Amino acid sequence: METPDTAAATTARDWAASSVEPHYRDAVVDLLGALAYGELAAFERLAEDAKLAPSLKDKAELAKMASAEFHHFEKLRDRLTEIDAEPAEAMQPFATALDAFHQQTAPSDWLEGLVKA
Repeated sequence: METPDTAAATTARDWAASSVEPHYRDAVVDLLGALAYGELAAFERLAEDAKLAPSLKDKAELAKMASAEFHHFEKLRDRLTEIDAEPAEAMQPFATALDAFHQQTAPSDWLEGLVKA
């Protein structure tokens, strides 16, 4: 049975072997960068949407969701750092497109914000 320690060792070994190929490493950094920026943008969007909440209970629930998105971002950022990639540089190519998408699909009210969440 694989334990967390052996799983981490296997992952490190697999990465060491796979990352030798530059195209593979670049693809992984791009994927993690896109996901990380998506999570960061989701955090910002949910935190902003919480301002439109009709009740404190709803505001707290959206804040909880925003917090979860930020924790996802942290895990992706940490993984980028572990593989010697600069998180901000990895996310930068995706910022304009994701920001434009969110700007063009901004909710006009609370219910639209929930659908987008």
